Amino acid sequence: MPLNNNIVVASNRGPALGDSSKYASGGLVQALLPSLTEIVQKEAYRNQRFEVTWYTCNISEDPKMSFHENEMFGIKLNQIEVTEKLYEDAYGFVANRFLWFLHHGLFKTYPEIAFDDKFYKAWNNYRDFNELFARSISETAAKNSLVLIQDYHLSLVPKILKNFRSDLKITHFSHIPFASMNDLKNVPNDIVLELLTGLNPENTAAGFHTPVWEDRFKTAYRHYVKKIPNTFSLSLGVDAMGLISLKKSDTFKEYQNQIKANEKALLVRSDRLEPSKNILNGFLAFEQFLIEYPEYLNKVQFKAFIYPSRTTIYEYKVLSEEVQKTVKEINNRFKDADFDPIELIIQNDREVSLAALSVADIIIVNSVADGMNLVVKEAIVLNNNNCSIILSVNTGAYYQFQDLVIGIDPMDLSDTANAFCVALNQDPATKSANLTKLKQMCNSETAETWFEALVEITARQ
Repeated sequence: MPLNNNIVVASNRGPALGDSSKYASGGLVQALLPSLTEIVQKEAYRNQRFEVTWYTCNISEDPKMSFHENEMFGIKLNQIEVTEKLYEDAYGFVANRFLWFLHHGLFKTYPEIAFDDKFYKAWNNYRDFNELFARSISETAAKNSLVLIQDYHLSLVPKILKNFRSDLKITHFSHIPFASMNDLKNVPNDIVLELLTGLNPENTAAGFHTPVWEDRFKTAYRHYVKKIPNTFSLSLGVDAMGLISLKKSDTFKEYQNQIKANEKALLVRSDRLEPSKNILNGFLAFEQFLIEYPEYLNKVQFKAFIYPSRTTIYEYKVLSEEVQKTVKEINNRFKDADFDPIELIIQNDREVSLAALSVADIIIVNSVADGMNLVVKEAIVLNNNNCSIILSVNTGAYYQFQDLVIGIDPMDLSDTANAFCVALNQDPATKSANLTKLKQMCNSETAETWFEALVEITARQ
């Protein structure tokens, strides 16, 4: 891999200087950190001078903007200080109440955004937030550094940074879907134009997990900017070696034994508690399954490991309440069973969730949309139970796996309910063959191979 001696990574959130086991399954940090660490160690072993700097934000009451420098596994961590008010607008409002819903096809569902003075004030702060990253990188990055900007929180950084430093080689990678033309038409043209050109200015490249999301971006760019963008698609994998190593620990094995404590078929999901994961519909579909196939009552247990997410945002609070209420109602409805059909575990414990995925008989991912969905890839690497996988057709992972999983329309409760029955009756030889092929794919296409390819693409800019 032709590596530049200086690589910059920028993301809203970065690794904590503490226990990384508490990160949610499938997170960006979990994918990036092992890859960066492995590459730094390889280059050090080869006696190559090689430096990786990771820029993230640190929320501060101090209006003076600066950054603090730490180091983790040979990676320099530059924390850019951001005031709480600026972060509230940039992250809480624009990134997570506007862009997240827009790109996941939920913009007209909720929340309702008015493009008024409040919105434009927040958008200005979002631009300022992006400029803080761009300015900090421009002031400290070595000449001709490769700059790998991550995700929708930093959509405007490429253009701002390119204006500051034309020598830098820049890519932006989106880890979520990109909005359809139908959704973008609900947004003022000036915002769409700034978003598109901010993400992919001249002499940079924009990356997406699948050609599906890439094509959406290209279509929008040609329509609004009247130019052809420079784009690529590159599937992100997981830290397969790290997961396999974790699986061998005594603690992990104890978790496995606790979770798989009976002979009932075990259905597992592991998700952040947020609207695009479609958690509520997953439970309602399971209820419909128990109604339509009563012979499976008391023979299947649904264990859902849910991570609290963005708890200060109103829509997320409401969703949490609805999920807990629905699970309680479903369990009460089937109270004749000698156990609760659904066990809802709301906590942030990555290792416990991974242990559950490793012993599951069925794994469900019914996201409304996902850029990739790394949880299903973690499950594939870890599972030793020849599990069946139910996967939303609107995930990047489905684009890769297709016939090796049970595809569902995530908004169709009947389709999902039927998928539970299909999974329970899937031929053992088929399950084994499918999982073997899936493991081969996930073990060969990892987070590290994704990062190496991203570096090579960036070096060509």
